[in-house]
Amino acid sequence: SRQEQQEQDSTKHQDKPQEQESSNEQNNDRQSDQQNDNADDYPKDGRQEDDPDNMTSGQETSDGEEVAEGGSEKVDDPGEIFTVSKWLSEKSNNSIAKRSGRRSLVKTSSTQGRYVKYRYPIKGEIKDIAIDATLCAAAPYQLYREKNGRAVAIEKSDIRVKLREKRTGNTIMFVVDASGSMGANKRMKAVKGAILSLLNDAYQRRDKVGMIAFREHSAELLLGITRSVELAEKKLAALPTGGRTPLAAGLSMAYDVIKAAKIKDKDILPVIVLVSDGKATYSSSGIDAFEEAMNVADKVAADKIKSIVIDADDSFVKLSLAEKIAEAMKADRFEIRELQAQSIVAAVSMSL
Repeated sequence: SRQEQQEQDSTKHQDKPQEQESSNEQNNDRQSDQQNDNADDYPKDGRQEDDPDNMTSGQETSDGEEVAEGGSEKVDDPGEIFTVSKWLSEKSNNSIAKRSGRRSLVKTSSTQGRYVKYRYPIKGEIKDIAIDATLCAAAPYQLYREKNGRAVAIEKSDIRVKLREKRTGNTIMFVVDASGSMGANKRMKAVKGAILSLLNDAYQRRDKVGMIAFREHSAELLLGITRSVELAEKKLAALPTGGRTPLAAGLSMAYDVIKAAKIKDKDILPVIVLVSDGKATYSSSGIDAFEEAMNVADKVAADKIKSIVIDADDSFVKLSLAEKIAEAMKADRFEIRELQAQSIVAAVSMSL
């Protein structure tokens, strides 16, 4: 009948959406299975595994980032900061500054500081007279001099002036190797952690600091001599690595900055802290890059500028280039792990 035919047609229209929904569910299941199959080709952290055919010739770090000598720049976060012990000698004229605060004692011709001994005046200067030494110098001649009503007859040749000693902080110039070789094996991360540790120590000792970085074809004065350790930390954190190693340029700039600072204040105690693996690869003079660096190191030693070399070479087979630079500079040399080890030794010693 006509009524039965209408009911059958209505039933067919109701079945079609159900068939479409079933078909859509099957398609979704296929897509999900395909995605799961593709996901097996990737690590769990979502990064695609390295294809040997796509790998470059640069040095690869453990983070998967590549650092080449002439390649792209890379900024490493600082590594672990630790307490530093006995990295900078506190000796001055066989005395050791044992108190906290300013770390070193320096002889000075200024009127500040503790009177420790006398000296002869320079070019007729008569200031800050050492009364005791002057009287002692004049005493043997009193029987032969006209006193003219004076208790003691003192002549110009008797004058002695005071030599004082004051406690002062060091002026530390950090010279940081930021070349491509320092970006391998998280080397720069460890270097930044070590320098931050040294900066913290410098702040506690009221030292002045400056910072030079060298890479590519030149050196750059990142921070002039200042007491702002925070500014030095910011400059260090943003320091990228990459390019060749103009080691001589870094040392030469440090030498020039220290010499200029000595002219302004002859009482400063300058210290050059070189942080490098010693692998010089660029020369501005045309001679061998390492030989050029050694020449500047000899100049630093000749001017008796105190120096420290932090050896960043952690290679399995070491070339000992930083050690040779340290010998030429007559510098103390430390490896980064030695600084960390010394902090442990110091902590144990203090607890005994």
